[in-house]
Amino acid sequence: MPIKKKKKRKSKKKVSRKLIKKNKARKKVSRKLIKKTKARNDKKLSTPELVIKTKPEWIKSSLANKKKYQEKYSQSIKNNDDVMIVPFVIEPSAGVERGMLAVLNEAFTIERLPENKSRIVLKLKAHLAPIKAAIIPLKKNDEKLVDLAKNIKSSLQELALGRVVLENTGNIGKRIVEKGGDKINVITRKELELDQSPLQYNFDKDSIGGTPLREGDTIIFTAAISEPSVVSAQFAKAMRINVENTGTFIEGALNLGCKVLFFSSDTVYGDVETGLDESHPVNPKGAYGEMKSIVEKRFQGNLNFKSLRCSLNFHKNDRFTQYLRTCAETNVEAEIFDPLTRAVIHREDTVDACLFLAEDWTRGEGQYINCGGPRVLSKQQMTEIIRQYALPNLRYKVTKPPSKFYTDRPAFIEMKSPNLERVLGRPARSLEEAVKIEFA
Repeated sequence: MPIKKKKKRKSKKKVSRKLIKKNKARKKVSRKLIKKTKARNDKKLSTPELVIKTKPEWIKSSLANKKKYQEKYSQSIKNNDDVMIVPFVIEPSAGVERGMLAVLNEAFTIERLPENKSRIVLKLKAHLAPIKAAIIPLKKNDEKLVDLAKNIKSSLQELALGRVVLENTGNIGKRIVEKGGDKINVITRKELELDQSPLQYNFDKDSIGGTPLREGDTIIFTAAISEPSVVSAQFAKAMRINVENTGTFIEGALNLGCKVLFFSSDTVYGDVETGLDESHPVNPKGAYGEMKSIVEKRFQGNLNFKSLRCSLNFHKNDRFTQYLRTCAETNVEAEIFDPLTRAVIHREDTVDACLFLAEDWTRGEGQYINCGGPRVLSKQQMTEIIRQYALPNLRYKVTKPPSKFYTDRPAFIEMKSPNLERVLGRPARSLEEAVKIEFA
């Protein structure tokens, strides 16, 4: 039987040498290609000028079309009420931004008003509107009106139209939420049913704004019946909301480990005609000031409790300024009560102070922060400044308020706010500056 010869295996060394040779050859080729490409690019760059020749008829055609479409476009702009602007080029891509632009463009509406006036409104189609109806009572302290608004809301919700909202929150709380976002817990009568007696709130299950309170949260407590005349007229209800239920909630929040920024009032000082700061003893005048003072005393010494003693907050849509604006628009002479003097503050300064404290609780000194502007102004002085910088057509006369007016509120509070300046890191704005900002 013949013996099979074993095939000789190539040694690993020989194989590796061949691979090395191949790689070297590839490198040489790649170097040559790189040199050729570089030379080609250099040649292109060295070309002095690139000339593209066009036919004369092409130029004439393009100029004619340009003139034609310019005329169409200018006509559509001039006759915007009657002629729809049709784009000549439609971008072929699609996306969320373009879809939203189309919806907003369709909703853009010029609404005709009496006396040849008009206004621009956003008029969404009913099936696209996220909120189908909003019920907004103009007087949040009018119990009958608010109850009626709640009934209307319930009736509309039963129809399953979509989202229906009731808005009767205070302007400061609303602005804090707008500016601070969902990181801020603002307690208003909308977020917490303080009207119930006694207050029942489960800190483990119940939520504010959809989220249960947790240890370390900062709460800005603005909930109250604040109109002095309403407080006096509905004293029992005001005591339940402003003192009993407010105190119960704040105590529960503090026990949970939360920090509470409480909205108090400059009325805790009473009638003071000399400059005062946070060290001045309290001497409340009126039921509202007394109620705020009771809550402050209850939590005196608690490091997680701070109190903002707010003066009159000014903004474009506050009750007093809105009254002046309406009088100016309708050419009605406004009636201004005098004397009534406060350290008027821009609402944005109050809101900024709240947000700064929510971010850094150690800003400022002590428990109490006076929240007033740089100087004391009467209602007449306020009106004159607003007329000068924003409402030149405003007419007004100064009248004395009824005798009972000053039983519920001080006539004069000269308040200084050194602690507020520490919190803000700057002086509070003057009313002149605030009016310019609001009416810009």
